[in-house]
Amino acid sequence: MVWKKGETGNKNGRPKGSRNVRHGVVDAVVKVFGSEPAYWQHIAQGAKDGDAECRRLVSARLQPTLKPQAAPIKLDLPEFTNAAECVPDVVRAIASGDIPVDDGSNLLNALLAGSKLEKLDELEAKIDKLMGIRFGNN
Repeated sequence: MVWKKGETGNKNGRPKGSRNVRHGVVDAVVKVFGSEPAYWQHIAQGAKDGDAECRRLVSARLQPTLKPQAAPIKLDLPEFTNAAECVPDVVRAIASGDIPVDDGSNLLNALLAGSKLEKLDELEAKIDKLMGIRFGNN
């Protein structure tokens, strides 16, 4: 289904003009400290004075926590026409240790999602064909 500009499929969704949680937090900070920069000045002073929580906040702001990233994996798969055809090769690669189990699991989940999309496309084509037969639009 194609949505028109400004239209949503969730009629009970977030009302127009509503604000997210971050806006509420910023409003509270401004109410207490007068401005967001004043809050950060207070935190920086606390860190300078030895407050461990203030130091953690400053540190997190200056050096965000790194998210782990898996190294790319190279997997030679034969030519395939649908996602399900490569599953045995991926399972063999996991079993032989060619790729880590967690990477293999992620790959299998992606293949499953692709397979479901392929099935959905097949069903849509069948429904379109049946509708054409039923209403004479073939």
